[in-house]
Amino acid sequence: MSMGHHFLQSWRERESYFVDATLGIDANSGRSPSSAWQTISKVNGETFSPGDYILFNRGETWVGEAQSLRLTWSGAPGSPITFGAYGTGAMPILYKAYSPSAQSYIQLEHLDFNCAGGEIYSGQLNLSHSIVDDCIFRNATGEGLIFQTSSYDTMRNCQLYDNDKSGMFVEATSSYITIEDCVAHDNGTHTAAHHGIYFKGDHQIVRRCTCYNNAAGGIKLNEASDSEVSRNYCYGNYQGLVLAGADDGDPATERNLVANNICYGNTVNGIHVIYHFDDSWIYHNTLVNNGVPDLGSQIYFEIAGADGNIVENNTLHQDSPGMIDGLLRIVDTATRNANTFDHNLYYVQGERADIIQVNDVGWYTWAEWQALGEDPNGVNDDPLFVTEYTDLHIQATSPCRGAGVDVGVLVDYDGVERGDPPDIGALQYVA
Repeated sequence: MSMGHHFLQSWRERESYFVDATLGIDANSGRSPSSAWQTISKVNGETFSPGDYILFNRGETWVGEAQSLRLTWSGAPGSPITFGAYGTGAMPILYKAYSPSAQSYIQLEHLDFNCAGGEIYSGQLNLSHSIVDDCIFRNATGEGLIFQTSSYDTMRNCQLYDNDKSGMFVEATSSYITIEDCVAHDNGTHTAAHHGIYFKGDHQIVRRCTCYNNAAGGIKLNEASDSEVSRNYCYGNYQGLVLAGADDGDPATERNLVANNICYGNTVNGIHVIYHFDDSWIYHNTLVNNGVPDLGSQIYFEIAGADGNIVENNTLHQDSPGMIDGLLRIVDTATRNANTFDHNLYYVQGERADIIQVNDVGWYTWAEWQALGEDPNGVNDDPLFVTEYTDLHIQATSPCRGAGVDVGVLVDYDGVERGDPPDIGALQYVA
């Protein structure tokens, strides 16, 4: 009896169902491509078990709200319920994915969710222990994808674009969300609110993502603690990275690692710190040519309240002396004193002596900045990039080489092991 039960369970865990918008028929069994179902409504009405695969034919499109995929099932550890693709050609296009209640052990892969401007979200997920891999979320009237009450989920290799608000929004009710190797671009219309990737909640990770041409920040961390933003490339956004705490300090925003990011050519700031973003680490970032004439900085502590942060091993570079509001700009002396700056490289190409601004005092030359006791081990020199500005690796003679301090960030933006002492910036020198 036990052997028979084991055999049936193993067979059951390998069950696959097929859906074809053109040739399928809902009265079919769905068990093979030649007997595929036709509609997502049919899928929504079925019962699936851990280990099942529900596969949509590539090159097909399911249009309209009635064709939204409703995730009302749960898999099991090691046996998720997987929704994916079969055949050849372009990803299957589905209208929307949403889970009306919390589900677990779901995997979405190789699917294009395009609600064509008919929905607030193209993905609305309440999941745990689930994976979203190689999917697209686009053309929503709000956010492309929103994680609501979710935890221990991974999103990887996905694209988020052409959404009216942020590409992705992780709500404060979510935690332990990992977002990696994703691309978010051309999202939003509001320079303060619509970001490539926006997250709240604690224990979140955003790494190795590329964010460009988004209306506000490439990535915004907002009122999140114990989180990581690392090895991301943000360019052509209004701002590169936005690090925000609550204006009254509640909820706490602390113990975040912001490391190995490259922010290049964003309209205003490379890294923008506001309110009570506290007791965190801003390490090994390369910030280049962020800002337009007389507006923008490579790092800007704009609003009083941030304290206890350590800002080390960063490269702050601007190639035009007229396009700078301070390589580093800080709202006031109290905020300057409340945070630690050291082992950073500052450089403005051209004739400009004033490079750092503290709003309630004014401008500082490099010598005046160090005379305050700031950046005692810092560098004021050309970082000597390999190619300005298409290759931000450093040359063999760069003053960044070996000028950093070990802060426990063991690899660089590329995953290359750092030296001891490490180089300043996101990219370790490679011969």
